[in-house]
Amino acid sequence: MLEEIDFPFTHDLNALRNLLPDSWPVRADLADLTGWAVLARYPGEWP
Repeated sequence: MLEEIDFPFTHDLNALRNLLPDSWPVRADLADLTGWAVLARYPGEWP
């Protein structure tokens, strides 16, 4: 367990980022990456 954080199973990268301690400098909006994470995890017919 990293930093004693029990991370939930989710593809919402912003929700996961929000669980990080304030000392971690990750503050970017990760919404666009969340979409890519889902597409990569669940591939199908891509346009």
